[in-house]
Amino acid sequence: MSNHDVQEEAAQGLPPITQTTAAPPAPVAPGPPGRAQSAFVSTLRENGFGIVLLIVGIVVLWLTVPNFLTTNNILTILQQVSIVGVVAIGMVFVVLTAGIDLSVGSALALTGVLFAQFVNDGVTPWLSVVIAIGVGGVFGLVNGLGIVALRIQPFVMTLATLAIGAGVALSISNGSEILTKRSDGFVNFLGNGGIGSFPGEFIVFAAVVAVGWVVARYTTFGRHVYAVGANAETARLSGIRVQRVLLAVYVIVGACAGLAGVMTSAQLGAGEPTAGSLTNLQAIAAVVIGGVSLFGGRGGVIGGLIGAFVLAIIANVLVLLGVSPYSSQTIQGIVIIAAVLIGSREARTWVATQLRTGAGRLRNA
Repeated sequence: MSNHDVQEEAAQGLPPITQTTAAPPAPVAPGPPGRAQSAFVSTLRENGFGIVLLIVGIVVLWLTVPNFLTTNNILTILQQVSIVGVVAIGMVFVVLTAGIDLSVGSALALTGVLFAQFVNDGVTPWLSVVIAIGVGGVFGLVNGLGIVALRIQPFVMTLATLAIGAGVALSISNGSEILTKRSDGFVNFLGNGGIGSFPGEFIVFAAVVAVGWVVARYTTFGRHVYAVGANAETARLSGIRVQRVLLAVYVIVGACAGLAGVMTSAQLGAGEPTAGSLTNLQAIAAVVIGGVSLFGGRGGVIGGLIGAFVLAIIANVLVLLGVSPYSSQTIQGIVIIAAVLIGSREARTWVATQLRTGAGRLRNA
């Protein structure tokens, strides 16, 4: 059969049932481009609208909100964005597979409590950090096993572990915070220290972003994540071990929540069992604001970074404007909805269609 005939059959949508000696080719993931393509150009193409929107928002706030672009306030924003941002980067991988994790807030609280307890018990701070991150990874593994092996829907499974993790954190701490009795340079760096003027939390967050970006864009695992999110059945038929990919992404977000728990505990100087109560919602909101599709297969780590900054800036501006903390959550929710609608491709397409229709009617009037 000639190449021309093969192309005609493919164009007609005929399945390749005669090719039994070779495995079907792996699907082309809609996310990261090939290595030959400029990473900078592709990043601008994928996140250009979000980047422009963020820059315009910063300029508007600079002109309208007093003290917004002062050095101290910028450093405050960098500190505020870090903890939720770390969790958001892990959440990007889960959402890219069309999954969801509602339990990251409980994982954060549990690992923060355990970290404080380990430090008080004399465990080396470095080892305490590793153990806490490992506990977060195991927490995510439990979620992944429930979803993959028991076929429980991600929403239901992670909602259940949300309650379980919160209960375990409260049980370990007897419902009260565990003050960190030992001070250490490394712990201080993760909490309120830093390098020069840059907060330690932001340096950790930047490292997580860099690693996550490289993994998502340039590794086989990253391509598999996009392929599973685009079409899990096609990915399976192409030889991708879908279950392993799903397990891995939940371990990743769990480990990120564990790291965020350590950072929270170091910042507060205590393990707080009720910390992270809104982290799951904030992390998901950051991912969605950043343009990562909840249906999977579209978006990236830079989008999660942009979304995390949008949330941090919103919270910061409300404080600068003296908005009551009781009203600030309501306002944040409204602004998040607006930001998601503005950043949504579907919403922009609908607006453009309406504008073209209106312009056509005016011309014909």
